[in-house]
Amino acid sequence: MSVINTPQFTGTNSISSASNKLVNISFSIYGIGHFLHLTTGSYAQHMALGELYTGLPALVDPIIENLMSNKSWNIKYTNVDLTGATGIDLCDTVMAAAQELHTALSSNDPIPTLIAMINDVEALISFISGVKYKLVRLS
Repeated sequence: MSVINTPQFTGTNSISSASNKLVNISFSIYGIGHFLHLTTGSYAQHMALGELYTGLPALVDPIIENLMSNKSWNIKYTNVDLTGATGIDLCDTVMAAAQELHTALSSNDPIPTLIAMINDVEALISFISGVKYKLVRLS
């Protein structure tokens, strides 16, 4: 179980960098998560990975849309190679990126836009924790 080594993400500030990292990891996890969902020999993993790849977009979208409303944030696509990752690795990797964004958001003045994003990131963290629990305990 480990966080996958990801490319260096840059941005105009820590929120922009952390956002780009989370968004790009999430895009990549969708594909590999779906692949793992289809190829696992475990029914419990099949169900947990199905939850991951179907639930992740709905939780990441509000974060992206909130960022898009901030004119200073520009999304930049960077491929994240997740070859050989397990479902637990995927959870650990997206969790680390979500926690990094949460830290960046929390270190700024609590304006309503940031508070909404913090809540969205916390919902994502909770979701990923639940999926990881299922992958670890039910497999």
